[in-house]
Amino acid sequence: MPRLTYQDQTPPHEDRQVLRTVPRKTVISPLWIEAGVVLLFCLLFAFFVISHARHISATYDETVHLASGYSYWLWNDYRMNPEHPPLVKQLAALPLLWLHVWPPPVDLTQQDPPATLPATLSVIRRAWVSGLAVRMQWIFAHFVFYGVRDEALNRMAVSDPLSLPTTTHLEKSDFLNDADRLLFWGRMPILLLGVLLAILIFFWARELYGVAGGVLALAFYSFDPNFIAHSGLVTTDVAVTVFMFGAMYFLWRACRRIGLTSATLAVLFSSLAFASKFSAVLLVPMVVLVGLGRIFSTEDWPVGAKGRYSLTSKRAKGLAFGGLIFASFITAYGVLWAVYGFRYSAAENPARAAQAEKRVLPLPAQLEKEPGHLPIESVVRRTALTSFSMMEPEMQRAMDDRAPIDMGGQLILLAQRAHLLPEAYIYGLAYAEMKSLRRASFLRGEYSDRGFWNYFLWTFLLKTPLPSIAAIIAALLLAMRRREPWCSRVAFVGVPVGVYFVASITSNLNIGHRHLLPIYPFLYVFCGELALEWSQWPSVRREIVALFTLGAVALSSLVVFAPPWKPAIVYPHYLAYFNELAGGPRNGYKSLVDSNLDWGQELKHLKAWLDRKQITEPINLSYLGTADPLYYQIPHVQLPGVYPSVDPPTPSFDSAKIPGYVAISATNLQGVYFTPELRNALKSFLKNAILLDTIGYSLFIYRIESPPQ
Repeated sequence: MPRLTYQDQTPPHEDRQVLRTVPRKTVISPLWIEAGVVLLFCLLFAFFVISHARHISATYDETVHLASGYSYWLWNDYRMNPEHPPLVKQLAALPLLWLHVWPPPVDLTQQDPPATLPATLSVIRRAWVSGLAVRMQWIFAHFVFYGVRDEALNRMAVSDPLSLPTTTHLEKSDFLNDADRLLFWGRMPILLLGVLLAILIFFWARELYGVAGGVLALAFYSFDPNFIAHSGLVTTDVAVTVFMFGAMYFLWRACRRIGLTSATLAVLFSSLAFASKFSAVLLVPMVVLVGLGRIFSTEDWPVGAKGRYSLTSKRAKGLAFGGLIFASFITAYGVLWAVYGFRYSAAENPARAAQAEKRVLPLPAQLEKEPGHLPIESVVRRTALTSFSMMEPEMQRAMDDRAPIDMGGQLILLAQRAHLLPEAYIYGLAYAEMKSLRRASFLRGEYSDRGFWNYFLWTFLLKTPLPSIAAIIAALLLAMRRREPWCSRVAFVGVPVGVYFVASITSNLNIGHRHLLPIYPFLYVFCGELALEWSQWPSVRREIVALFTLGAVALSSLVVFAPPWKPAIVYPHYLAYFNELAGGPRNGYKSLVDSNLDWGQELKHLKAWLDRKQITEPINLSYLGTADPLYYQIPHVQLPGVYPSVDPPTPSFDSAKIPGYVAISATNLQGVYFTPELRNALKSFLKNAILLDTIGYSLFIYRIESPPQ
């Protein structure tokens, strides 16, 4: 088999053979067969995603992402949830513009609101005006989705929606919006991005390894439980994955032959990545490294559709690649301004925003920022203090107890002063840096607020289906045996994986395997390497191996054989997927929690369980999520760890209803976001508890007959 290079030396495969014509019968083109196969896999993927999306309640980040995206369309204001760029949130919220969503497009900053303002709208108005406070954006999102009608509040003699008793019973007609309907349609644009990613994976693997390689890579992706789960959620993870992958794919095509289409798409996808998530900055080292490989390659660089002209010298190739990078920079810069409406200020009218803030925000919050704008400098200085507090005592003393602002912080402040980027984007960069320094995390029984160096190694081993792991290892060994030209096609697959993985393991932000998703499309394309070896086998053996492989890949997304005599059914609980190395989803909570397993998605199944058991009494609930249990007719007593639909005081275990039932999320069961004292209190509280059931592998149901002594 010849060594493959940048040039168009795609491996031989049967798809280019013309089928024999049969008299009086229609001959099906091989391209139509390919299209049918790709369509079949995409439909299967969409079916799994839709099934998952319809079965689950809102996961933790979805309410604030979707509500803020809707607010961008409604009020042309970007102050709500600026921790992420707005593109994906706006895309997800687009269907809501046709769904007659409450609240209506009223002016929330007016100085003298009507006296007859509905109670829930009054709460939303206060949360909107002070939305730059992190807690208030969650309250805003909560009441957009789970705001209660005035008629229901009057019926229960409640004047303030924030004080609505959690033990009450509400019907879905008592809520202003159909939250499940909004979430479902908000998730569908993310599904379309997931389907787009499937198509790109097939095309790249097909160009490298033929049709068989394309189908194999597509199968690994389409049946991956992690992509099935996250392609049905209103988050930024799948979006940044497809845009980063698309940028590298079309860059690879441009490096084979400089053409207008490939270069334009590479520039476009990289720009969309930067407008989707801040982690897209990792595209920079990826592009630079593969670019250096292309520049210093001894091969000519064809130009144009027919490749009549070629760049031969390193200088010419360097200028061409530099032009491509410059075009990407200019386009990304323009796209970032475009998604923020070509406006620096996050508020559409900073003067009116300042007046509204003066009526609502406490004085300390007003003093830490310029009126009507986001507190960028305050966040930068808090980041410096956090970094300072993480230093060893000796280093702190050497700095004379001062917290200097690092180079990144200085650049952020420069961008703010010079208005180099939109205000909300600058604030998001500063906030993301601050949050990445300290964040509670859990790994296999251990706790840390600075992360674990091997966190993502474990998530990869425990959350990746075993057939995929085996294929990745086999493809790597095969590439080494075949002495693949690492400077060309393998570099475009291997460099993004290496850069992203190194950045992940050096990060303190260890909250979910979802942050590792961008490496998988490259790995699945790389698995297409196996098709080259497969194509050399006898025909009968090829068919048997192909059927067995596709069957194993499909089965691994539905069933986990741990233990082998009692397999765990994954469908439709894809978010809770763990492979056999982790002991399956039943034992996943012992290794990883949070968005790896338990993201508040199981309220619908909790309601179904209560109905089956004919339990109507309020249950004790410690639930990690942002969906309102009352929306699903689950009266409850709040325990520590539950997302509050009411203001503090924070509930305690002493307020539990005993005897009674207790539903507790896996993340709270491990006490990830609890203090050590609260973990001990939880252990004491569950001392006499009897485990009755586990819902969706992430929500544990106990019965307590007597309080702990």
